[in-house]
Amino acid sequence: MKTSPIVQTAIMALFALVLSGAAAWFYPWPESVAKSDLVGKPLFDRFEAKNVRTIQITEYDIERSGLKQIELRRNGEIWVIPGKQNFVASNPEQISMAINSVNANVLEQRSNQLQDHVEFGVVDPQEFDSTPSKKSLGRKLVLLDQNNREMASLIVGGSPKDDANAQQSRRFVRIAGKPDVYVAEIPGRAVSADFPLWVNLNLMNLTNQSDLKNVTINSYRSSTEQMAKGEKTWNYRLAIDATANSAAMFFPDSKGELQPGEVPKSDFNIQSIGMYIGNLVFNDIKKKPVGLIDSLKSPTAKMNDDLKSLNQYGVAVVEKKPNIDFGFQFLSTGGSAEVQLADGVLVNIIIGNLTDAQPGTSDLNRLVMLYAAVDEAFFPAPEKPTAKDESEEKKYLRLMAERDAKLKEARTRAQTLNDSYADWFYVVPEPVVNALLPEYRPVSTPEAPKVDSQKTEGASEPEKSPEEAEKNSAESSSPAAESDKKKD
Repeated sequence: MKTSPIVQTAIMALFALVLSGAAAWFYPWPESVAKSDLVGKPLFDRFEAKNVRTIQITEYDIERSGLKQIELRRNGEIWVIPGKQNFVASNPEQISMAINSVNANVLEQRSNQLQDHVEFGVVDPQEFDSTPSKKSLGRKLVLLDQNNREMASLIVGGSPKDDANAQQSRRFVRIAGKPDVYVAEIPGRAVSADFPLWVNLNLMNLTNQSDLKNVTINSYRSSTEQMAKGEKTWNYRLAIDATANSAAMFFPDSKGELQPGEVPKSDFNIQSIGMYIGNLVFNDIKKKPVGLIDSLKSPTAKMNDDLKSLNQYGVAVVEKKPNIDFGFQFLSTGGSAEVQLADGVLVNIIIGNLTDAQPGTSDLNRLVMLYAAVDEAFFPAPEKPTAKDESEEKKYLRLMAERDAKLKEARTRAQTLNDSYADWFYVVPEPVVNALLPEYRPVSTPEAPKVDSQKTEGASEPEKSPEEAEKNSAESSSPAAESDKKKD
């Protein structure tokens, strides 16, 4: 007996239904992720930021093919970096950002499976040896209390790519030791082991351009032999008047003496130079010997063997100006910059020897030291009245008191700055040094002034044009001009 077509169709449909059901049963559908109780809540419950005493950050550095770590410890009211000889971690915003990361609210849960850690980039960086894909390694943040007990341990990964409103601050995160992967708003730099992020690069504590009066860039080179003689090979001197937003430039003539020249505006970005002065990027520090530190901190120190030891770092003390607090004058292998602050403090940026490149980079670095000084000439005393006039006498005494107060304030600031500068050589990448002291040589060498051989002693010099007088005045009034009169 033949089966009717209707029955055949029904049987086939039933068979297909059974097969599709079996296929659905055995298909590896992704497991649903149950909504975590943490969604909408902080990653760590009952976390007290005020109790944090240690911050540890670990990340994998692909360029170095190894771990990069930084640790900060709270010492009273300040944070220090033990791995950098207790250098002060002077960026409170960065420290606050790191600590508050563990207080971030969970926006959503993405997975509760261990195997998804690779995809979301939250593999513990300390497992780098056993992890083939280094890009899957996250950054690990650990916070400890005063008893070195763990308060929080967090691993931060990459940013979600499927979020239409994805921001750099939205990142995959997980609590160390647990499989669950969440999304939370945490800035990537908050969990960075990069040393410069944790320190204040504004070494002069400048607030705006009005803090500057003028800047002198001394671009020269000096070998060890030249330094011993107090000599250098000039490239140029650039004198910037920050208050008038103008500049004057001087180039060496055939005799090596500086002569006025034009500022090549296409090759010099004066604003860029100012930016690096107020934001001197350094990626490491080196501690100076104790005796040298003490000499650089003393406003009345005299030349001694400790100061002579600077030669090994590419810096030489060439003289000590009398009647000036911190009056040492320096010569160095890599040139210098002199920053005259509006309050009368002069900060010398002294560029010494080249030093090794940072691991994983090809850029060399230079040892840089800073030294603050105060010259009383910056604080001229008011003219004392000659005639007996009570009102003029009172005015004189008032102006003199104001002058003395400003001088005292400048001396205090110079001491404060040197108390922080004296301990350290700052390891500055050479590209930063080159931005501060741009390489430039004029197309032609200025001619040396001609001397009239028939000119008799005591004869008057020909009158200078206004332009020449202005240029000569700019050179002589630059902060570095006085110290070079005996040497150039």
